[in-house]
Amino acid sequence: MNEMETRRYKITATREQLDILETLFKTMESMGNAGSSRAMKLFVDGDGAFHPKFEKFEKGESVKLTSLVANTNEDTIKHGYGYIQKNCEEFNGDGYYIYYDFG
Repeated sequence: MNEMETRRYKITATREQLDILETLFKTMESMGNAGSSRAMKLFVDGDGAFHPKFEKFEKGESVKLTSLVANTNEDTIKHGYGYIQKNCEEFNGDGYYIYYDFG
């Protein structure tokens, strides 16, 4: 099992969007605590009202976040024990399917 570490982020979004993200995080935490496996889906409507801002902090300083999908033309990006599938047909060929085995 990988060693745990703590990271600090600042997320700027609407109150309702932050509540939804917190629910997503707590659901992931409770699945881990219960030893339960579940698939979770998140739809992001970027041309709608969802335009969150994420800022990562290390040693009190803001650092640049990088995207696994922004700098590649590959359809499948392998990452750790999972992958990100671009151009997912489930989202009319315009989405990402993210699979990660946290176990």
